[in-house]
Amino acid sequence: GEMEQILYSFSLQGYLNALNTVITFIKCLKFVRLNDNLNLLTKTLEICQQNIIGVLILFFLVVMGYTICGNTLFGHALWEWRDFGTSFVSLLRILLGDFDYPAMKQEAPALAAVFFWSYVILGLFMLLNFIIAIITDAFSKVKGEQNTVSLDLQITRAWKKLLRSFTWKKTKSRFFALGRRIRDMFLCRFGSNSERDA
Repeated sequence: GEMEQILYSFSLQGYLNALNTVITFIKCLKFVRLNDNLNLLTKTLEICQQNIIGVLILFFLVVMGYTICGNTLFGHALWEWRDFGTSFVSLLRILLGDFDYPAMKQEAPALAAVFFWSYVILGLFMLLNFIIAIITDAFSKVKGEQNTVSLDLQITRAWKKLLRSFTWKKTKSRFFALGRRIRDMFLCRFGSNSERDA
């Protein structure tokens, strides 16, 4: 009982740390905005996000339909189609070229070809290529709008912008606020001791 809870907590911590690592690296993408050449990815995704979300929803619905169909056709005999999750993964593996078509054909000779080829044509040839076309179109728009400014000029502009954000008035007020906090902490700590000594 208690050891299982500890094991579960440890596993959960590992999963959350892995997720946190991915999120941290994704957050680093905001730093590529300093350079127009490195910023192509984020600008491209910004432009095509609405179109790509619609196509991804359509792709997800198609894969869900084929997942249920594959589980129904092959789930009772083939390990790769035994439940909903493994059927979903098997369909994604088909898109990557990793599949066992002879086993599918042996289980359902007539329907395996219809199932397999309709999924490959619809999922791979049409929807995935549609996604690639949307991203390519957005990339060409971003590349066309991009002005070619040298890296040293971009760094100089970013540095000047950073320096402008630290005006003397803001810096002075921050410095004096920090000084007041240190003085108050000092008086709190040593002022009470000096009163006791007196």
